[in-house]
Amino acid sequence: MKIIGLVTARGGSKNLPRKNLHKIGEDTLVSKAVFDAYESGLIEKVFISSDSEEIIDSAKTRGAICLSIRKKELARDDSTDREVIIDFLDEVSTYYEPYLIVHLRPTSPQRTPKLIQKVIKEFLKSKNKIYSSIRTFHEVTGSYLKLAKINSNSEICPLGEKEFGYNIWGMPRQKLPNLAQGNGLVDILRPQIIRDCKSHYGDKVLGYKTDKTIDIDSKTDYDLVKSLLSP
Repeated sequence: MKIIGLVTARGGSKNLPRKNLHKIGEDTLVSKAVFDAYESGLIEKVFISSDSEEIIDSAKTRGAICLSIRKKELARDDSTDREVIIDFLDEVSTYYEPYLIVHLRPTSPQRTPKLIQKVIKEFLKSKNKIYSSIRTFHEVTGSYLKLAKINSNSEICPLGEKEFGYNIWGMPRQKLPNLAQGNGLVDILRPQIIRDCKSHYGDKVLGYKTDKTIDIDSKTDYDLVKSLLSP
């Protein structure tokens, strides 16, 4: 059973330049993701997908494999995970077909090898074969349902309108259900689902609850996570 890791990291970052190369301890964010994957003991090989030679070199210090540098058209601001993962899958399948792909984002460094191991083991349980993927998440307040979509006429409609109607704007937080926010710690994908479905997650996704974490997108985020992970 081939379980591989895939670390995806673009070189361009506007809010925090060279974001994926910022350090947590001795590792960069990208090399830490590779290290955590191998340390889980359940991932056979870890691959890096990036348009940056510097990021690739950093990932290689922890044993990552780079099949090729990512195409420029897959490293734009509007490039999607699905496009990047399908391109990688097409390339890696030349060598062998993985059973599962463990997708790790460097900007979520609060993961641990033990967490990766737990999520993989959960997804491998026979009862969970019905699921197309598994994602780690943490709970957030249902107040987000009060946020509204805006159309071209500047009309607004609350996200929770279908369930609660427009009265949601006057409801107390305590009456709203908590929501699941994917946090990028660990996503596990099935290759066939990636190819066959409009979403690389498929249409039946299992959640794995974790403590609240931070996805690094700014210097403030980075400084906070660095302080939390300092020994």
